[in-house]
Amino acid sequence: MNDFALYLPDGDTATLWGAAVTACGLIHAAPGSAYPPQPGQHPGDHLFGLRKGRRILESYQIIYISSGCGRFESAVTGEVEIGNGSAFLLFPNVWHRYAPHPQTGWTEHFIEMTGPTLDRLKKQGVLRPQNAVFTPGESPQLIEAFGDLGRLALEGRSGNRIQMAMLGMYLLAQVIYSNHEPGATQEERAVRHAEARLREELGERLKMKALALEFGVPYDRFRRRFKALTGLAPKQYHRKLQMRRAQERLLYTEHSLGEIAEELGFDSAFHFSAAFKEHSGQAPSHWRNAKRESARHDPGASSRHD
Repeated sequence: MNDFALYLPDGDTATLWGAAVTACGLIHAAPGSAYPPQPGQHPGDHLFGLRKGRRILESYQIIYISSGCGRFESAVTGEVEIGNGSAFLLFPNVWHRYAPHPQTGWTEHFIEMTGPTLDRLKKQGVLRPQNAVFTPGESPQLIEAFGDLGRLALEGRSGNRIQMAMLGMYLLAQVIYSNHEPGATQEERAVRHAEARLREELGERLKMKALALEFGVPYDRFRRRFKALTGLAPKQYHRKLQMRRAQERLLYTEHSLGEIAEELGFDSAFHFSAAFKEHSGQAPSHWRNAKRESARHDPGASSRHD
């Protein structure tokens, strides 16, 4: 994708959906070139450089460096080296500046966002200006998501703004919950790895104590930290993921209860049905019939299942 920088009006997306994308772009800064390479693409209040002083925005930004390296500095982080595969966050009313090293240049993907959801995350300490630098590594998934965001922005269709907002929140989550977050404790890294394993292996009978030991953390510490970060104990988290997948299969496929039970690692359709009823309050066949009947009368109902 060629370089671009788009700045968009907020409209009512932030009010309705809690977040809105107000800018996004891709910048290839060649070694030895001025930064940013095409200043005319950016509003005057967005221009700056390490030698030109500091910038203060009224919005949030995610900057992901997929190649090259440079430096980032803010009022609360001080100066930090930024390497290939690093990302950093910019916060409203916090001065900052950054630029690639002249010897290397860099490839920069950026998104600017605003909205009450981000303010709430900051207030609750999920987003912290003092922890603004992350190292998700070389991530094809992040590059693809930034590319999808750019295509939606360049298309300019009215419904794309909502998709962009949700994609922006996805990018934010991918960055801040990176397994390589600087300063994360051993327990936090273990939890993030475990979450990924639980999502990927829904049909496996994972033993949580063995999982904790695999990540080098005593189970009691692992379980406490897991619940603090996710709101659920590891077994509850795994079961909730299983039941969410079960609901998708019940609603959108013709798979039998036995087939769903086998996919999710249950001994039998009976054991699956008992677990589903405990989670949802209905037997799976009754839940499937009720949701499909509701969908026939209300086409939007199938997208609101719990």
